Amino acid sequence: MFDPKDLSPEEKRFLDNMINGVCLIDNTKCICFWNESAVEITGFSVEESIGKACPNDVVAGMTVPEPLCENRCPFLTPQQCEKPAVTDIRLRHKNGYAIPARMRCAPIIDKFGQMTGVLEVFERSYGELSMSDQLEDMRKKAYIDTVTRIPNRRFAEEAIFECLDALRQNGRGFSVLMGDIDFFKSVNDTYGHDAGDAVLAAVADTLRSGVRSLDVVSRWGGEEFLVILRDANNKAALYRAENLRKAVAEKIIKNDDNAIAVTISFGGTTAHKGDTAESLIGRADECLYKSKEDGRNRVTISN
Repeated sequence: MFDPKDLSPEEKRFLDNMINGVCLIDNTKCICFWNESAVEITGFSVEESIGKACPNDVVAGMTVPEPLCENRCPFLTPQQCEKPAVTDIRLRHKNGYAIPARMRCAPIIDKFGQMTGVLEVFERSYGELSMSDQLEDMRKKAYIDTVTRIPNRRFAEEAIFECLDALRQNGRGFSVLMGDIDFFKSVNDTYGHDAGDAVLAAVADTLRSGVRSLDVVSRWGGEEFLVILRDANNKAALYRAENLRKAVAEKIIKNDDNAIAVTISFGGTTAHKGDTAESLIGRADECLYKSKEDGRNRVTISN
């Protein structure tokens, strides 16, 4: 059985200093080594991870999207790991949110040719999954809003946690926009709820078409939408929000014999390292309220 005590001080130092997370699993399927980068990525300390059963406890959060243990366990198919392939996964952070990541598995073979353990190396992957893979993953986890067919609030909350974590870890900034369709109740009252759903879907499609593939457009609830703009400061957030506002105002929505036009108001803010999800959304909400108070169909971005 592989024992991390067999590692030389130089080998252990090398693994501990790797920027990627490193997990060694012995042939009892227990974690026997967990490096500092694994701690930083997942939030689970060395003490919380060593001795835990794989794929239970710490590693249970790894999904592809089905659990690795079902048909990808390297102990069951070691020959598939001789040339480690990259697998897109989601790691479960200690705080409960999902982290998009990429992982490689390789068997540990002793001098007699026997498999004594498994080496797993993983790293974050920000926005690197293809859109089709992301959508399929979201569908499997009930992350899609049924009316608008865009990510729902649950997905948006996890994305905010992920972005805040990236901001703390490597300074990668982002901004959020909170949008609300103006006078949406009058649409339902005048044209009916089917027309209201058609308006929600059309606005969602307009917003989604107006952002980049690495950004997130989600239905926050009711007629509210949350947009996450990665790598965007206040100036960029204002520019993009104005473009989205204009695109919605110019959209004519056909429903039965009706042609419906709506506008949207936005409030936005840029994340700071001391932010929580609550403080960030709170500032965006305050700015949205200011846009509504100032006459609607406008954008307010906090300084």
